[in-house]
Amino acid sequence: NAHTVFDNPTGALADSIQVEEGTGQAVVFTDSPYGARREYGFVGMTDSLGRVGTDEAKPYMLPAVEDSLNDIQNLVSDDISALFGSL
Repeated sequence: NAHTVFDNPTGALADSIQVEEGTGQAVVFTDSPYGARREYGFVGMTDSLGRVGTDEAKPYMLPAVEDSLNDIQNLVSDDISALFGSL
C-alpha cells in the first residue's frame, strides 16, 4: 500500500517495512522515523526540533493488513491443521 497511497512515493518507506516472526506470532513494523506520521498524521503537533506538523494521515499499514486478513487467516488455519491434523 505504501506505493499506492502516497502522491510521490520514493519507496523508502515501503522498503523499511519489516516482519519479525516468533512462536505463534508475527510483528509487522517500520523503523522509518516518519512511518507513524504517515500512518496516523502529524497535524498541529510539535516535534523535537520545534517544527509544527501539517501532515495529514495517509494510512498505508493498517489497510494493507485489513486487505490481507483472509490470507492471514488461511495461513494460520493451514499451520494449525499441519500441527494438529484435521479435527
